[in-house]
Amino acid sequence: MVCPSCSAPAAEGAGDCVSCGVIFEKWRRRQAAPAQAAPAVAPEWALLDARSWAAPAAPALLFALFHASRFASYLPLTEGWGKVETWLLPLSALTVVFHEGGHVIFGLLGWRFLTVAGGTIMQLALPLAIIAHFARRRETAGTLFGAFWLGESLIGAAYYAADAKMQVLILIGGMSGSEGGGHDWAYMLGRWGLTNSCVGVGRFVFFWGCLAMALPLCWTARAAWRRAWR
Repeated sequence: MVCPSCSAPAAEGAGDCVSCGVIFEKWRRRQAAPAQAAPAVAPEWALLDARSWAAPAAPALLFALFHASRFASYLPLTEGWGKVETWLLPLSALTVVFHEGGHVIFGLLGWRFLTVAGGTIMQLALPLAIIAHFARRRETAGTLFGAFWLGESLIGAAYYAADAKMQVLILIGGMSGSEGGGHDWAYMLGRWGLTNSCVGVGRFVFFWGCLAMALPLCWTARAAWRRAWR
């Protein structure tokens, strides 16, 4: 017989090869065992591919910068942005529901500042939770929806932040803050000494809201374009 590994002559019935040292029985078992498939490499999730963001990021950033630069002209709430809220009515209505629920939930802690801030915290926490949930599952549509909703919530918060000094926006109780409706951001910015900077605070929040809304739309449009032209 010959060694199956190095082809050197071997005595009949020998247990190993005197030339290369291979143990015949182990070699036979190894050859009989089914070859193990190489572990599959999971494809990179599209939203984690930096290249997929190169094209949509530019128009989204320009959109956010343009509207943030004009933010003061949109105050207290222009007809155009009012129409956006109307188009997004189911989403904006959910935002209001969670906002008011946040006051109740955080009010249980007995700290007035947290009770007042709880509305804004809750209306932002829900979209963030949706982003985290779907991102963990690597589901693109749900993650992008959460980002869009976060942008809508930020834009709503931006208007009320900018209204902290004048308090002319009509609140859910049917009155403006100056009429005694109770204005969350007037209280919060007053505690922080930022009432006179309320428009700047609103502009900052508004920028991130516009960016968070525009990015999912631009990313989806790019993906649809690439799919159509494959």
